Amino acid sequence: MSKNIFKLKTPTRPESLVLINYNIGLSRVVLSTRINVPTKLWNVKKSRLKIVVSAFPIAEVNARLDYIDDFVNTEAMKLKLQNRLNKSFLREALEVLFDEKNKVDLLAWLDGYIEAIKAGKRLTAKKRVFEAGSIKTFVSTVLILKEYDKKLNWDGLNFAFYEEWLNWLTLVKKYSPSNIVRHFMRLKGLLNIAVDEGLPVNVAYKKWNIGTEKASELSIALTVEELAELETVELNEHHDRIRDLFLVGCYTGMRFSDYNTIDPNAVQDGYLTAIQIKTKGKVVIPVSVKLAQIFAKYNGNLPTLSNQKFNKQIKKAAANCKLLEKVELLAYTKGGKHIEETKPRHELVSSHTARRTFATLAYERGTPVQYIMAITGHKTEKSFMAYIKTSKEKQAEIFRRYE
Repeated sequence: MSKNIFKLKTPTRPESLVLINYNIGLSRVVLSTRINVPTKLWNVKKSRLKIVVSAFPIAEVNARLDYIDDFVNTEAMKLKLQNRLNKSFLREALEVLFDEKNKVDLLAWLDGYIEAIKAGKRLTAKKRVFEAGSIKTFVSTVLILKEYDKKLNWDGLNFAFYEEWLNWLTLVKKYSPSNIVRHFMRLKGLLNIAVDEGLPVNVAYKKWNIGTEKASELSIALTVEELAELETVELNEHHDRIRDLFLVGCYTGMRFSDYNTIDPNAVQDGYLTAIQIKTKGKVVIPVSVKLAQIFAKYNGNLPTLSNQKFNKQIKKAAANCKLLEKVELLAYTKGGKHIEETKPRHELVSSHTARRTFATLAYERGTPVQYIMAITGHKTEKSFMAYIKTSKEKQAEIFRRYE
């Protein structure tokens, strides 16, 4: 009897469904696990996700795959002992776990949970009966969820749902940021309970960004798609110059104080050599084709302006990008106060975004950290990692490979 093997349905795409591929002699049973994973994180030899630093819930997914693996092998062993192990019998046995007809409906489960807390059959984490006010808030969140999508299922709780529900709550329902945060927090709490009960929750919900950050950490990094749009979007002459300066930061990973004051003679033989103003350290950066085109456009004399003026104008330039219209839900502390608000991504673009974009995209491509740090000038991996920002556009996964 062959060992159960998981494989990806679409290994060449950024994200793929994990399939069961179980061989019985010359026959093969192929079933969906209903688990989607970033293909970059998949270990083909081990048929599991790589154990790496990532925003994706690797441990939870691998635990689920382990459970499915054990279930499949146990059912196969039972059938073998009964001399009934064949493709049709095994598929029938596995449908107990995977058949949509036998899967608990998401919205029905949420309704059942509310009825249970009303009846006192489910208690709080402190083993107390839920108060009427708390029950009312759960009811409110479930009703809003149903209003948004009456057919929402477990698989639909992906990152696209997060973005779309966030935009709907913001633009259609016109809820305050604090109200939106509370709805997301309640839903995540309910899904945590569902996971504990072994229900087939799409674990992508664990990546929904509704935590609290420091105000200084709110700078974003552009995704590959956002950067490509910003590179090509039509702008007026003034904003075109602002964009070019920003792109220099994206292509070099330099701080604004450095890429705003590049010496025209700093580029020699395909390399940009500079002394960092902040650290006094020397950096040598390969000049890409796109960077060379910008230098040529200005004969080496790049536009210069104050950081304050630049940050104001780059936001206006970025506002021309469709992809940067997407709303971000922010929760952070400032001056000791907890602040919640929603903003389109273009309002979060700043001079700092360019450096973060360089570091993040290089990291996503799998460039070794030490090589990126040699260009950005970071002295420690800890300080470098502070620049890595998980993209909220289709969850551009940041990870560090190790076996």
